[in-house]
Amino acid sequence: MRTPGIRQYLAILVLAALLPVVGLALALFSLSMHGEYEVAWQRAEARTTFIAAAVQTQTDALAGTLDVLSATPSLTDGDLPAFHALARTITGERVDAVSLIRPDGVTILNSRVPPGQEAPTFSVPESEVRRALAEDRTIVTHIFLGATSRRAIFAMIKPVTVSGQRHALAVGLFASRFEPLIDRTLPPWNAALLDASSTTVARFPREGGVMEAAQDQIDDALRSGDRGRLTFVTPNGSEHMVVFERIPSSSWIAASSLPRDAVEGPAQRNAAIYAAGALLLSIPSALLAGWLGLRLAHSMQALSRFASTLGTVQPEQLQPPMRSACRELDVVTERLGRAACDVAARDSQLRQQRDLAEQRAEQIRRQSEDLARSNTDLEQFAYVASHDLREPLRMVSSFLTLLERHLGEKLDGEAREFMDYARNGALRMDAMILDLLQYSRLGRQESEIERVDLGQMVSTALGELAATIGETQAIIQVESALPMVPGHPRELTRLFQNLIGNALKYRAPDRVPEVTISVRREGDHWEVSIADNGIGIDPQFHQRVFNIFQRLHTRERYDGNGIGLAICKKVVEHHGGRIWVESALGAGSVFRFTLPAWHGDTLAGAN
Repeated sequence: MRTPGIRQYLAILVLAALLPVVGLALALFSLSMHGEYEVAWQRAEARTTFIAAAVQTQTDALAGTLDVLSATPSLTDGDLPAFHALARTITGERVDAVSLIRPDGVTILNSRVPPGQEAPTFSVPESEVRRALAEDRTIVTHIFLGATSRRAIFAMIKPVTVSGQRHALAVGLFASRFEPLIDRTLPPWNAALLDASSTTVARFPREGGVMEAAQDQIDDALRSGDRGRLTFVTPNGSEHMVVFERIPSSSWIAASSLPRDAVEGPAQRNAAIYAAGALLLSIPSALLAGWLGLRLAHSMQALSRFASTLGTVQPEQLQPPMRSACRELDVVTERLGRAACDVAARDSQLRQQRDLAEQRAEQIRRQSEDLARSNTDLEQFAYVASHDLREPLRMVSSFLTLLERHLGEKLDGEAREFMDYARNGALRMDAMILDLLQYSRLGRQESEIERVDLGQMVSTALGELAATIGETQAIIQVESALPMVPGHPRELTRLFQNLIGNALKYRAPDRVPEVTISVRREGDHWEVSIADNGIGIDPQFHQRVFNIFQRLHTRERYDGNGIGLAICKKVVEHHGGRIWVESALGAGSVFRFTLPAWHGDTLAGAN
């Protein structure tokens, strides 16, 4: 088998430099695409929820009107002329029609028919009237054609008692009342409102639509829940991202969709930018690998020429090369084996190699100093950049507050809600930057290692958490005296404060939180354990919880930025230890970490 040459090694070196960056570029592309699609899904869900909430509000108002009418004395006493006059006063304002129907389905009063004229025999579907009376509850009908208006209408029917006999009272709204709500949609979005029988109440755009074509898939999905997502391909081949939600009071369906093409183009463009940036970052490393490989090749060739001259010239006449390397070493080995160099030549060669080694050592020392200086500059840059980011966030929050004061009553509820979202987002970002600043400061302390009493650190941490402990009525137990360790007091106090604070935050709702702190000696280290009886952690997330910005719960359930355990890990590793967790869902958690022991200390740590 032929030994690889220096050119082959050079190609492998460049490939090894490029492969990780290519993998990073692909990962960035995939993550960016996924993130863009998830944002589109969330926007569709927000639009659908808005439509559903508006319809729910309308039906609640209709139900209130029906309750008021059903409790009118003129209706219960059978004074139909008086009730007819009352019904006509609200027709067209809050409702579009009021009907009173006998149990056999015959309409005896319709607010759209003037007094003295006979009402249409069946102004509301007879089957819906019978269903409301049989179930003895208020129901919402499907869309049907109004008997007097000849327009699409739906009705809310409630059983009532008129002069001691059971009747059905119905109030109706035209389906067109929901069109302004749907018409707020802008292309390329699609939106629709369907009744419980899948009849279209309103839609955008008016002609055509995705929801009717996707109705079968939506109905199948609603059998297992009241909301969901699906991807639907229209007959013309257009793929749509559809989000739908059932409205509780009426069982109607609100739906929104967005063509996948409208998301895919920007998503691919952004993902390509990220991937291209990662690839551009690989160019310097590839050039550096190529440059080092060429230098290595030149060194090997020079070493081969040197080996060829051994034994043919006097030792003092040898011109040794400055470098040596790879396949040509076979030539060097063969020629050196047959060479008849004397001690002087070998000594000269050793001196030259020693000088080369010293030069290499000096070069490595300079590179190490440059690398340390570069790391220091990068840490300072990260700190300053994060610190300066807070200023524009404070400006955003301040100007939002000024804008809200300036506009005052001109802002409606929706606008105030949007401004609250923006302000809360700025506050969360500011909190994240503060956490990042604290995270970046860890490990950059200039103070020397001190002899730290862990018992005092626990007491200080409990003092900081006193309000939370009192609020939760938590029980904190320290099973044994805590030792002395070498370290930084502020960092170790933060370590205990974060771990105990997490135990109180993620407590079980059905029991008083209990936290137990214990310690044991393991060789040259102390192993400290902090156990709780909280909600626990799924074993598959035991490593993930220590990564920065990794959260297992939503902010609505538990606040925070997912950086506390990352700080704990950095503190422990800065002190030469390690940290891990033992837990299961519902069974509490035990966080364990090790710290180096102070030489000569016992468990009591009193030396």
